[in-house]
Amino acid sequence: MADREPPDGSVPPTSPGWQDRFPPVGYWVRVGAVIIGIVVLLRMLAILQGVLVILVASAVLAVGMQPALDWLVRRRLPRPAAMAVIMLAGLVVVVGAALLIVPVVVEQARALVQALPEWIDGLAEDSPLVEDLLDRLDPGMLLQQMPDGALSAVGGALSTVVDLVLVLTLAPYFAMAVPQAKRTAVRLLVRRDRERFMHALNRSTDLMANYIVGNLVVSVIAGVVAWLGLLALGVPFAAALAVVVALTDLVPAVGATIGGATVVAVSLAEGPGTAAATAAFLLTYQQVENFVIVPRVMRDAIDVAPATAIVALLVGGTLAGPVGALLSLPIAALVQVLVGEFVIHDRVAAVRAADAEEQATRRGPRWGPRRRLP
Repeated sequence: MADREPPDGSVPPTSPGWQDRFPPVGYWVRVGAVIIGIVVLLRMLAILQGVLVILVASAVLAVGMQPALDWLVRRRLPRPAAMAVIMLAGLVVVVGAALLIVPVVVEQARALVQALPEWIDGLAEDSPLVEDLLDRLDPGMLLQQMPDGALSAVGGALSTVVDLVLVLTLAPYFAMAVPQAKRTAVRLLVRRDRERFMHALNRSTDLMANYIVGNLVVSVIAGVVAWLGLLALGVPFAAALAVVVALTDLVPAVGATIGGATVVAVSLAEGPGTAAATAAFLLTYQQVENFVIVPRVMRDAIDVAPATAIVALLVGGTLAGPVGALLSLPIAALVQVLVGEFVIHDRVAAVRAADAEEQATRRGPRWGPRRRLP
């Protein structure tokens, strides 16, 4: 039966066919290509994780060099010569510190390893829990696993040294390229956005550099104070433990706790009284560091919220281990500045403008027509 035409003469709507209800084949081909590209990219990032960590660490260290570079350039020193001065000064400091500290640390570490069995036996005599734990362990199995563990430790140490050398080699090149990289990034923007982007980029890199330098200064202070305090308390291996405190203090939030727990565990060899005094000393210094030293040293650095710091530490530590945790907070500071400048600032301005317009609409004109008094 033929469809009747509407009385007004209009053409009745027809039901869409399957070709109109589903996208064409080319659309699904493009979707599949995008999915495959994302999977391949993620796989490449997983494979190149170690290289990416080295590059990011070099870039962060290069940003940390910018204040010293700029200071020397303002003294009319060419930028390459300023970089050479910084590298030479860094080499002198590292070699001098190594000559002064490494022999003492190596000697005390060797003595610590030799005294470890006696220390464990003393803990077993004082604590039934430790004695029961040692009885459950199989000494033969531990002896069989020691060579493999030693080889793994040596391999990890060599890998760390190689990564550190690569970072120190790449960082000067990155530091020299920072101004050119900023100019290149600005040229990719339209003119109306260049000034604002350059201001945000300079502010974020300056704050990031201040944070890196401040973190190094705080860690050095922590190591020196720990060395003097441990010497005064009579804790053995004071120099080696002070180096542990300084290195762990580089990691924000959790590093000081890890270093303090290690020192207290070693101080147990001198008895519970020494361990309690060491714990009290480290806790007291930690409070002084948090409320006196860090606010003064970090007054020009960015203030990262505690929740943001914890999330950044978890993400960085999961992705790249201790190095990722060390780099997570400077990168979080950089992201926080950029997001605040380009996302939150614009959104807050738009909301304030909308609120002002709404309030003006509700109030109406401020001055209405004058009324004559009766």
